Amino acid sequence: MHQLCHVELDHHHILQRFDALGDFARALHADFENALGKPQVFQVYQPKHDIDGNVCGVEALLRWTH
Repeated sequence: MHQLCHVELDHHHILQRFDALGDFARALHADFENALGKPQVFQVYQPKHDIDGNVCGVEALLRWTH
């Protein structure tokens, strides 16, 4: 998993690998595509705070229960 962080962000490069990392990435990609539109994937809002602790915005995040 640590190695995945250092691979280029081009997901096609990772998905085309013929090793354990490629197998893992393809399985994860397929699982995520199957989960889209189902309750497993949902949106949440996370507040952003300034240095004084005041809410200055929100981030919209997708959460995936996998």
